[in-house]
Amino acid sequence: MKILICPDKFKFTYNAKQISFLIKNILQKVNTSFEIISIPISDGGEGFLDFIETIKKVEKVNTKVNSPVFEIINSYFLLDNNNKTAYIELAKTSGLELLSEYKQNPLYTTTYGLGEQILIAKDYGAKNIIIGLGGSATNDAGIGMATALGYKFFDKKGQKIVPVGKNLMKIAKIENSDIKKEFENINIRGVTDVDNFLYGENGAAQIYAKQKGANNNEIELLDIGLQYFNSLVLKKDKINLNKIKGAGAAGGLGAGISYFLNGRLSSGSDYVLKYSNIEEYMKNSDLVITGEGKLDSQTLNGKIVYKISELAKKHNKKLIIICGYSELNKNQIERLGNPQIISIFDKKTPIFEAKKYSAQILEKKLEFFFN
Repeated sequence: MKILICPDKFKFTYNAKQISFLIKNILQKVNTSFEIISIPISDGGEGFLDFIETIKKVEKVNTKVNSPVFEIINSYFLLDNNNKTAYIELAKTSGLELLSEYKQNPLYTTTYGLGEQILIAKDYGAKNIIIGLGGSATNDAGIGMATALGYKFFDKKGQKIVPVGKNLMKIAKIENSDIKKEFENINIRGVTDVDNFLYGENGAAQIYAKQKGANNNEIELLDIGLQYFNSLVLKKDKINLNKIKGAGAAGGLGAGISYFLNGRLSSGSDYVLKYSNIEEYMKNSDLVITGEGKLDSQTLNGKIVYKISELAKKHNKKLIIICGYSELNKNQIERLGNPQIISIFDKKTPIFEAKKYSAQILEKKLEFFFN
Protein backbone atom coordinates (compact mmCIF):
# COMPACT_ATOMS: atom_id res chain seq x y z
CA MET A 1 0.00 0.00 0.00
CA LYS A 2 1.25 3.46 -0.93
CA ILE A 3 0.48 6.07 1.73
CA LEU A 4 0.84 9.85 1.53
CA ILE A 5 1.23 11.57 4.92
CA CYS A 6 0.68 15.35 4.80
CA PRO A 7 -0.50 16.83 8.13
CA ASP A 8 -0.49 20.39 9.40
CA LYS A 9 0.64 21.28 12.94
CA PHE A 10 -1.05 20.16 16.16
CA LYS A 11 -0.85 23.48 17.97
CA PHE A 12 1.00 23.47 21.31
CA THR A 13 1.68 19.71 20.95
CA TYR A 14 3.44 18.80 17.68
CA ASN A 15 4.63 20.80 14.73
CA ALA A 16 3.91 19.36 11.28
CA LYS A 17 7.35 17.80 10.99
CA GLN A 18 7.02 16.05 14.36
CA ILE A 19 3.52 14.67 13.75
CA SER A 20 4.54 13.48 10.26
CA PHE A 21 7.51 11.65 11.75
CA LEU A 22 5.33 10.12 14.48
CA ILE A 23 2.66 8.86 12.06
CA LYS A 24 5.29 7.44 9.70
CA ASN A 25 7.03 5.56 12.53
CA ILE A 26 3.76 4.09 13.76
CA LEU A 27 2.76 2.92 10.27
CA GLN A 28 6.15 1.32 9.69
CA LYS A 29 5.62 -0.67 12.90
CA VAL A 30 2.13 -1.68 11.77
CA ASN A 31 3.32 -2.96 8.40
CA THR A 32 6.88 -2.82 7.10
CA SER A 33 5.67 -3.21 3.52
CA PHE A 34 3.90 0.17 3.46
CA GLU A 35 5.42 2.61 0.97
CA ILE A 36 5.27 5.96 2.71
CA ILE A 37 5.80 9.50 1.44
CA SER A 38 5.81 12.14 4.18
CA ILE A 39 5.35 15.86 3.47
CA PRO A 40 4.85 18.12 6.52
CA ILE A 41 2.66 21.01 5.42
CA SER A 42 1.83 24.49 6.67
CA ASP A 43 -0.53 27.14 5.39
CA GLY A 44 1.62 29.95 6.71
CA GLY A 45 1.67 29.30 10.44
CA GLU A 46 4.05 27.39 12.65
CA GLY A 47 6.03 24.92 10.57
CA PHE A 48 6.14 27.09 7.45
CA LEU A 49 9.95 26.94 7.33
CA ASP A 50 9.91 23.17 7.93
CA PHE A 51 7.69 22.85 4.88
CA ILE A 52 9.96 25.07 2.78
CA GLU A 53 12.97 22.93 3.73
CA THR A 54 11.23 19.83 2.32
CA ILE A 55 10.64 21.39 -1.09
CA LYS A 56 13.48 23.88 -1.65
CA LYS A 57 17.26 23.89 -1.52
CA VAL A 58 17.84 26.59 1.08
CA GLU A 59 20.32 27.66 3.72
CA LYS A 60 19.50 28.65 7.27
CA VAL A 61 20.41 32.20 8.30
CA ASN A 62 20.63 32.55 12.08
CA THR A 63 19.56 35.88 13.54
CA LYS A 64 19.14 37.66 16.86
CA VAL A 65 15.95 39.71 16.96
CA ASN A 66 13.42 41.13 19.38
CA SER A 67 10.72 38.83 20.68
CA PRO A 68 7.07 39.97 20.90
CA VAL A 69 7.93 41.57 24.27
CA PHE A 70 11.22 43.19 23.20
CA GLU A 71 13.54 40.51 24.56
CA ILE A 72 16.47 39.43 22.37
CA ILE A 73 16.00 35.87 21.07
CA ASN A 74 17.68 33.55 18.61
CA SER A 75 15.72 33.01 15.43
CA TYR A 76 16.37 32.21 11.77
CA PHE A 77 15.01 32.43 8.26
CA LEU A 78 15.73 30.46 5.10
CA LEU A 79 17.49 31.77 2.01
CA ASP A 80 17.37 30.40 -1.53
CA ASN A 81 20.44 32.04 -3.03
CA ASN A 82 19.72 30.82 -6.56
CA ASN A 83 16.37 32.61 -6.67
CA LYS A 84 17.32 35.39 -4.23
CA THR A 85 14.31 34.46 -2.11
CA ALA A 86 14.05 34.65 1.67
CA TYR A 87 11.44 32.67 3.61
CA ILE A 88 10.42 34.04 7.00
CA GLU A 89 8.10 32.52 9.60
CA LEU A 90 6.41 35.17 11.73
CA ALA A 91 5.89 32.64 14.53
CA LYS A 92 9.67 32.48 15.01
CA THR A 93 10.00 36.21 15.70
CA SER A 94 6.58 37.35 16.96
CA GLY A 95 4.83 34.10 17.79
CA LEU A 96 2.55 33.20 20.68
CA GLU A 97 4.55 30.06 21.40
CA LEU A 98 7.60 32.22 22.19
CA LEU A 99 5.86 33.58 25.29
CA SER A 100 4.98 32.05 28.64
CA GLU A 101 1.27 32.32 29.38
CA TYR A 102 1.58 35.29 31.75
CA LYS A 103 3.32 37.34 29.03
CA GLN A 104 0.62 36.69 26.41
CA ASN A 105 -1.39 39.84 25.81
CA PRO A 106 -1.70 41.53 22.38
CA LEU A 107 -2.02 44.96 23.98
CA TYR A 108 1.70 44.79 24.75
CA THR A 109 3.22 42.68 21.97
CA THR A 110 5.00 43.75 18.79
CA THR A 111 6.05 42.60 15.32
CA TYR A 112 9.33 44.53 15.66
CA GLY A 113 11.41 41.34 15.38
CA LEU A 114 9.84 40.54 12.03
CA GLY A 115 10.95 43.92 10.70
CA GLU A 116 14.48 43.23 11.90
CA GLN A 117 14.50 39.92 10.08
CA ILE A 118 13.18 41.51 6.88
CA LEU A 119 16.06 44.01 6.98
CA ILE A 120 18.59 41.20 7.43
CA ALA A 121 17.08 39.31 4.48
CA LYS A 122 17.32 42.49 2.40
CA ASP A 123 20.99 42.85 3.38
CA TYR A 124 21.57 39.28 2.20
CA GLY A 125 20.37 40.34 -1.24
CA ALA A 126 16.88 38.88 -1.19
CA LYS A 127 14.70 40.19 -4.00
CA ASN A 128 11.70 38.14 -2.92
CA ILE A 129 10.59 37.81 0.71
CA ILE A 130 7.85 35.29 1.53
CA ILE A 131 6.41 35.61 5.05
CA GLY A 132 4.27 32.95 6.74
CA LEU A 133 1.81 34.94 8.85
CA GLY A 134 0.32 32.39 11.26
CA GLY A 135 0.82 31.90 14.98
CA SER A 136 1.29 35.54 15.96
CA ALA A 137 1.15 36.91 19.50
CA THR A 138 0.38 40.39 18.19
CA ASN A 139 -2.34 42.85 17.27
CA ASP A 140 -0.25 45.86 16.20
CA ALA A 141 -1.26 46.11 12.50
CA GLY A 142 2.43 45.79 11.64
CA ILE A 143 3.60 49.05 13.24
CA GLY A 144 6.28 47.09 15.11
CA MET A 145 7.61 45.70 11.84
CA ALA A 146 7.40 49.16 10.26
CA THR A 147 9.31 50.77 13.15
CA ALA A 148 12.17 48.31 12.73
CA LEU A 149 12.23 49.16 9.02
CA GLY A 150 12.58 52.89 9.75
CA TYR A 151 9.02 54.22 9.97
CA LYS A 152 8.36 56.61 12.85
CA PHE A 153 5.10 56.96 14.78
CA PHE A 154 4.35 59.98 16.96
CA ASP A 155 1.57 60.85 19.40
CA LYS A 156 -0.17 64.24 19.67
CA LYS A 157 2.67 65.59 21.79
CA GLY A 158 5.25 64.66 19.18
CA GLN A 159 6.62 61.79 21.26
CA LYS A 160 7.57 58.51 19.60
CA ILE A 161 5.24 55.70 20.57
CA VAL A 162 6.18 52.15 21.51
CA PRO A 163 4.89 50.01 18.60
CA VAL A 164 2.46 47.66 20.37
CA GLY A 165 -1.25 47.01 20.01
CA LYS A 166 -2.51 49.35 22.72
CA ASN A 167 -0.76 52.33 21.11
CA LEU A 168 -2.44 52.15 17.70
CA MET A 169 -5.07 54.62 18.88
CA LYS A 170 -2.35 57.05 20.04
CA ILE A 171 -0.78 57.57 16.61
CA ALA A 172 -1.11 61.17 15.41
CA LYS A 173 1.60 61.21 12.76
CA ILE A 174 3.42 58.68 10.57
CA GLU A 175 6.80 59.51 9.04
CA ASN A 176 7.88 57.13 6.30
CA SER A 177 10.70 59.05 4.59
CA ASP A 178 11.79 56.83 1.69
CA ILE A 179 11.24 53.38 3.19
CA LYS A 180 8.85 52.24 0.46
CA LYS A 181 11.34 53.32 -2.21
CA GLU A 182 13.99 51.10 -0.58
CA PHE A 183 11.69 48.12 -1.09
CA GLU A 184 10.48 49.04 -4.59
CA ASN A 185 12.54 46.28 -6.21
CA ILE A 186 11.75 43.67 -3.56
CA ASN A 187 8.64 41.53 -3.86
CA ILE A 188 7.01 41.01 -0.46
CA ARG A 189 4.33 38.37 -0.03
CA GLY A 190 2.39 37.43 3.09
CA VAL A 191 1.15 33.85 3.13
CA THR A 192 -1.88 33.30 5.37
CA ASP A 193 -4.61 30.79 6.10
CA VAL A 194 -7.20 33.44 7.03
CA ASP A 195 -9.11 36.02 5.01
CA ASN A 196 -10.42 38.23 7.83
CA PHE A 197 -10.73 41.97 7.33
CA LEU A 198 -8.85 44.37 9.59
CA TYR A 199 -11.50 45.24 12.15
CA GLY A 200 -15.12 44.67 13.07
CA GLU A 201 -17.09 41.54 13.89
CA ASN A 202 -14.82 39.32 11.78
CA GLY A 203 -11.67 41.39 12.21
CA ALA A 204 -8.31 40.62 13.74
CA ALA A 205 -9.13 41.55 17.34
CA GLN A 206 -12.67 40.19 17.58
CA ILE A 207 -11.75 36.80 16.15
CA TYR A 208 -8.20 36.14 17.35
CA ALA A 209 -7.19 38.41 20.25
CA LYS A 210 -8.79 36.21 22.91
CA GLN A 211 -6.57 33.26 22.06
CA LYS A 212 -3.59 35.63 22.33
CA GLY A 213 -4.43 36.53 25.93
CA ALA A 214 -6.83 39.50 25.70
CA ASN A 215 -10.03 39.79 27.75
CA ASN A 216 -13.30 41.20 26.39
CA ASN A 217 -12.53 44.81 27.33
CA GLU A 218 -9.05 44.57 25.83
CA ILE A 219 -10.46 43.07 22.64
CA GLU A 220 -12.72 46.12 22.27
CA LEU A 221 -9.76 48.47 22.78
CA LEU A 222 -7.70 46.60 20.19
CA ASP A 223 -10.55 46.70 17.69
CA ILE A 224 -10.96 50.45 18.22
CA GLY A 225 -7.21 50.83 17.69
CA LEU A 226 -7.39 49.00 14.38
CA GLN A 227 -10.33 51.13 13.25
CA TYR A 228 -8.48 54.29 14.24
CA PHE A 229 -5.33 53.20 12.43
CA ASN A 230 -7.37 52.55 9.29
CA SER A 231 -9.01 56.00 9.51
CA LEU A 232 -5.55 57.57 9.85
CA VAL A 233 -4.26 55.80 6.73
CA LEU A 234 -7.48 56.63 4.87
CA LYS A 235 -7.07 60.31 5.69
CA LYS A 236 -3.34 60.38 4.95
CA ASP A 237 -3.14 58.26 1.79
CA LYS A 238 -6.76 57.61 0.72
CA ILE A 239 -6.25 53.86 1.27
CA ASN A 240 -8.96 51.81 3.01
CA LEU A 241 -7.07 48.89 4.51
CA ASN A 242 -10.30 47.29 5.69
CA LYS A 243 -11.21 46.49 2.10
CA ILE A 244 -8.19 44.21 1.76
CA LYS A 245 -9.09 40.55 2.16
CA GLY A 246 -6.69 39.06 4.69
CA ALA A 247 -5.79 42.44 6.22
CA GLY A 248 -6.72 41.02 9.63
CA ALA A 249 -4.18 38.19 9.41
CA ALA A 250 -1.68 38.06 12.30
CA GLY A 251 -3.31 40.86 14.28
CA GLY A 252 -3.56 43.21 11.30
CA LEU A 253 -0.08 42.45 9.96
CA GLY A 254 -1.72 41.63 6.64
CA ALA A 255 -2.74 45.29 6.43
CA GLY A 256 0.73 46.38 7.54
CA ILE A 257 2.50 44.36 4.86
CA SER A 258 0.19 45.80 2.24
CA TYR A 259 0.47 49.41 3.42
CA PHE A 260 4.04 49.76 4.66
CA LEU A 261 5.75 47.55 2.05
CA ASN A 262 3.34 47.46 -0.91
CA GLY A 263 3.26 43.71 -0.28
CA ARG A 264 0.57 41.33 -1.40
CA LEU A 265 -1.28 38.58 0.42
CA SER A 266 -1.98 35.08 -0.83
CA SER A 267 -3.62 31.91 0.39
CA GLY A 268 -1.27 29.72 2.37
CA SER A 269 -3.14 26.59 1.33
CA ASP A 270 -2.91 27.45 -2.35
CA TYR A 271 0.78 28.28 -1.97
CA VAL A 272 1.52 24.93 -0.31
CA LEU A 273 -0.40 22.92 -2.88
CA LYS A 274 1.24 24.76 -5.76
CA TYR A 275 4.82 24.23 -4.63
CA SER A 276 4.68 20.89 -2.78
CA ASN A 277 3.52 18.72 -5.70
CA ILE A 278 1.12 17.02 -3.29
CA GLU A 279 -1.48 16.39 -5.98
CA GLU A 280 0.99 14.36 -8.06
CA TYR A 281 2.02 12.31 -5.01
CA MET A 282 -1.65 11.80 -4.21
CA LYS A 283 -2.42 10.42 -7.67
CA ASN A 284 0.08 7.62 -7.02
CA SER A 285 -1.12 6.84 -3.49
CA ASP A 286 -3.72 4.40 -2.20
CA LEU A 287 -4.36 6.26 1.04
CA VAL A 288 -3.92 9.87 2.20
CA ILE A 289 -3.43 10.86 5.84
CA THR A 290 -3.69 14.50 6.86
CA GLY A 291 -4.64 16.27 10.07
CA GLU A 292 -4.42 19.21 12.46
CA GLY A 293 -4.82 19.85 16.15
CA LYS A 294 -8.49 20.81 16.06
CA LEU A 295 -11.14 20.17 13.42
CA ASP A 296 -13.81 22.86 13.53
CA SER A 297 -15.73 25.27 11.31
CA GLN A 298 -12.50 27.13 10.47
CA THR A 299 -11.15 23.92 8.92
CA LEU A 300 -13.85 24.19 6.27
CA ASN A 301 -12.96 27.81 5.51
CA GLY A 302 -10.16 27.09 3.05
CA LYS A 303 -7.62 25.71 5.50
CA ILE A 304 -5.07 23.23 4.24
CA VAL A 305 -6.82 20.11 5.62
CA TYR A 306 -9.95 21.10 3.72
CA LYS A 307 -7.95 21.61 0.52
CA ILE A 308 -6.37 18.17 0.97
CA SER A 309 -9.83 16.64 1.38
CA GLU A 310 -10.95 18.34 -1.85
CA LEU A 311 -8.03 16.79 -3.72
CA ALA A 312 -8.74 13.38 -2.20
CA LYS A 313 -12.34 13.59 -3.43
CA LYS A 314 -11.17 14.74 -6.85
CA HIS A 315 -8.88 11.71 -7.22
CA ASN A 316 -11.18 9.29 -5.38
CA LYS A 317 -8.62 8.51 -2.67
CA LYS A 318 -9.31 7.12 0.78
CA LEU A 319 -8.66 9.80 3.39
CA ILE A 320 -7.86 9.67 7.09
CA ILE A 321 -7.88 12.89 9.11
CA ILE A 322 -6.08 12.70 12.45
CA CYS A 323 -6.80 15.42 15.00
CA GLY A 324 -6.40 16.25 18.65
CA TYR A 325 -10.17 16.52 18.80
CA SER A 326 -13.05 17.27 16.44
CA GLU A 327 -15.98 19.67 16.75
CA LEU A 328 -17.42 18.81 13.34
CA ASN A 329 -21.00 17.62 12.96
CA LYS A 330 -22.25 15.07 10.45
CA ASN A 331 -22.97 17.62 7.71
CA GLN A 332 -19.54 19.20 8.07
CA ILE A 333 -17.85 15.80 7.87
CA GLU A 334 -19.79 15.14 4.66
CA ARG A 335 -18.32 18.35 3.21
CA LEU A 336 -14.90 16.79 3.76
CA GLY A 337 -15.98 13.75 1.75
CA ASN A 338 -16.80 11.53 4.76
CA PRO A 339 -13.20 10.71 5.66
CA GLN A 340 -12.21 8.44 8.53
CA ILE A 341 -11.60 10.83 11.44
CA ILE A 342 -9.31 9.68 14.23
CA SER A 343 -9.57 11.93 17.30
CA ILE A 344 -6.86 11.42 19.90
CA PHE A 345 -8.67 13.17 22.75
CA ASP A 346 -11.84 15.07 23.53
CA LYS A 347 -12.08 18.83 23.92
CA LYS A 348 -11.76 18.78 27.72
CA THR A 349 -8.35 17.09 27.76
CA PRO A 350 -5.69 19.41 29.25
CA ILE A 351 -2.76 20.31 26.99
CA PHE A 352 -0.19 18.77 29.36
CA GLU A 353 -2.08 15.46 29.24
CA ALA A 354 -2.31 15.58 25.44
CA LYS A 355 1.43 16.12 25.19
CA LYS A 356 2.15 13.25 27.58
CA TYR A 357 -0.12 10.54 26.18
CA SER A 358 -0.99 11.48 22.59
CA ALA A 359 1.74 9.38 20.95
CA GLN A 360 0.71 6.18 22.75
CA ILE A 361 -3.00 6.71 22.11
CA LEU A 362 -2.45 7.54 18.44
CA GLU A 363 -0.34 4.40 18.03
CA LYS A 364 -3.11 2.23 19.50
CA LYS A 365 -5.78 3.86 17.33
CA LEU A 366 -3.78 3.46 14.11
CA GLU A 367 -2.91 -0.15 14.95
CA PHE A 368 -6.61 -0.85 15.52
CA PHE A 369 -7.55 0.83 12.23
CA PHE A 370 -5.07 -1.15 10.11
CA ASN A 371 -5.62 -4.53 11.83
